[in-house]
Amino acid sequence: MSHLKDWQQWLRPKGVPPKPLEDRLWSKVQKNSPNGCWIWTGGVANHGYGEIGVGSRVGGAKRTKLLVHRLVYELLVGEIPDGLDIDHLCRNKICVNPAHLEPVTRRENLARGNGNITKTHCPQGHPYDEANTYRKKSRYGFQRICRTCERRRQRRYDAAHRAFKNL
Repeated sequence: MSHLKDWQQWLRPKGVPPKPLEDRLWSKVQKNSPNGCWIWTGGVANHGYGEIGVGSRVGGAKRTKLLVHRLVYELLVGEIPDGLDIDHLCRNKICVNPAHLEPVTRRENLARGNGNITKTHCPQGHPYDEANTYRKKSRYGFQRICRTCERRRQRRYDAAHRAFKNL
């Protein structure tokens, strides 16, 4: 299913002729970067990816924001297969050059980045192995928890809680 098709409802609110999305999109892209990146100069979300607002509250349509790199990929390359992320091969989150974007699984995207998936030890040096690690559901799937660090954290919490109760 195309994300662009899902977004069609936001592109043309009822009764209000919107500014063409593509005109707004391309007016905020600089294509003259020395490394070949097409730099998004518009709004950037807290997570560092470019975004563009679409839709309007006028005419009953809600306003929402789209991730620009996904929108550009679908406009210029084609549909993003379900369940895949768009990986920035250039590691620049505000790049929208489709030659620098590749659909990959979430696991592959995390492994290519500087994420925790490639780490073999927790920040305190304990191994992420089967005996010392459990997985906890998180917003992005699962995260690894070091059992040794978690036990230490729990002991500190329990001691502080006992001290507070004795006040």
